[in-house]
Amino acid sequence: MGLKEPVLFNDIIGWRHRGATGPQVAKVLDDGLALMARPFEQGEAIIVKPSSIANPMIPALMALRPQSRAVLLHAPLADYLTSIARKGMEGRLWVRDLLKKLLREGMIDLGIASADYLGLTDIQVAAIGWLAQHMQFQKLAGALGDRVVTLNSDMFIAKPSESLGQLARHFDLDTHMERISAVASTDLFNHNSKKW
Repeated sequence: MGLKEPVLFNDIIGWRHRGATGPQVAKVLDDGLALMARPFEQGEAIIVKPSSIANPMIPALMALRPQSRAVLLHAPLADYLTSIARKGMEGRLWVRDLLKKLLREGMIDLGIASADYLGLTDIQVAAIGWLAQHMQFQKLAGALGDRVVTLNSDMFIAKPSESLGQLARHFDLDTHMERISAVASTDLFNHNSKKW
């Protein structure tokens, strides 16, 4: 069962920015994870896909659940920037909000003075956010070892059966190749949303 971008994570990030302490955040995050981990059906595995805004909490999430595993899915830079540009004003505002939050989390250290970020174009801001998240993904992959795999969205679209098989093994899911192939042949894998 997949949970797409639970608002709880975004709310906790906002709460942190409004002054919540580490222990307060850890308690609420732990309780939230316990609720999200409850299966809807017996034997079901729950996989949570947080929004990018929640990426600063990945270390805390992984520490609170030492048995958990993660997939760090990323799009190539050109695809990501095209996707942001296509979204128009909504995308431009989103990347600026993301940059503001990543700066508050201390995730951006590129030698640029804080005031100079205001002079960047929306696409430059998007590229900085993409780079900051890739830097974080590289650190996480190094620190967490086999608990983390990275997956390029182009590879996921080009080889869905192989990618889904790898993910099933990573999450210790008892899924047969016939089922994986059936899922991979659906319309879901006909295009990459970052490209279109």
